[in-house]
Amino acid sequence: MWSWAVEDEYLPANLLRAIHPDAPPDPVVEPFTQKEVESLLAACERKQTWKTATAGDQPHTERDKAIVYLLLDTGLRASELCAIRLTDLDLNTNSITVVGKGDKKRIVHVGKRTAKALWKLVTPRLGKQDPDAYLFTVGDSADTRPLNRDTLRHLLDRIAERAGVANVYPHRFRHTFAITYLRNGGDLFTLQALLGHSDLEMVRRYARIAQTDCARVHQKASPVDNWRL
Repeated sequence: MWSWAVEDEYLPANLLRAIHPDAPPDPVVEPFTQKEVESLLAACERKQTWKTATAGDQPHTERDKAIVYLLLDTGLRASELCAIRLTDLDLNTNSITVVGKGDKKRIVHVGKRTAKALWKLVTPRLGKQDPDAYLFTVGDSADTRPLNRDTLRHLLDRIAERAGVANVYPHRFRHTFAITYLRNGGDLFTLQALLGHSDLEMVRRYARIAQTDCARVHQKASPVDNWRL
């Protein structure tokens, strides 16, 4: 309407063009707690709900645990995790070559526990499969298919239901990795490289969250306040 009014010379200018709306607030980033991750890992060993399951009855335990460990330990995007092939693994150096956005390759590193989980998953397949085979697959031996983003999401949904943990999705592991990395003393530039970000904008958001978290923890743990000096 304003454009029409200006075009037909009823108004000298479009007043709405001078109004600049406030930038939308950053979406809430809620990382997993340690207890939630422990529940997810325990649920990887069950195929039923937590009320009726027995330990050790999940046929894909090693795959599912390796996925949870790897997402949490690297902050990989869902598409990056699904694209990993056996030949991308270097468990001598505990590192993985990842193809990110724009087909850009980068190296990510894993800790000892994640490396152990990957060893358990890969060892039975060594010498039996093409090195270019995908690391994570679904289906049985007669119908093996690469894991894709939709299948990964459904897999995590089922694990979350068994674990009783809400809001479980691949990118939340990425948030958790980044925030925990900074809480533990990691620096912004290394985090940017590990996550495959082209700039520091998102990494700075993680830094603000980590800093707020530190302030909140200090309020609870202040020696002066707690000792009532």
